[in-house]
Amino acid sequence: MALVEGASEAEELQEDFEVKKMKLFKRKDKKEKEVKEKKDKKIVEEKVEAITEKKEKTKFGEKLLTCPRCNIKMKKVKKKDVIIDICKKCKGMWLDAGEVVKLSVMAQSKFKEDE
Repeated sequence: MALVEGASEAEELQEDFEVKKMKLFKRKDKKEKEVKEKKDKKIVEEKVEAITEKKEKTKFGEKLLTCPRCNIKMKKVKKKDVIIDICKKCKGMWLDAGEVVKLSVMAQSKFKEDE
């Protein structure tokens, strides 16, 4: 009788072990799937970013700059031969070297025309 009881306990322990093992494998599979999904998502995001960067080339042939204040892409506006980078959020304007002088000359000539 004791031998039979010991056998049934061993079978129960074996079943418990198998159930726990299956749960562990399911958790492991789920974790691996999550890791793979994160990797796939990162790859997709990198590809989208690369495509976006290519599309960000403007009609002026220059890459869009990022606003140092807001950290978003700025739009380019061309006034005669001066290209002004304007932040869409804070409306800050960023000019390249010498463009302030060009804008000043354009404003003075406009002012003289209006007189």
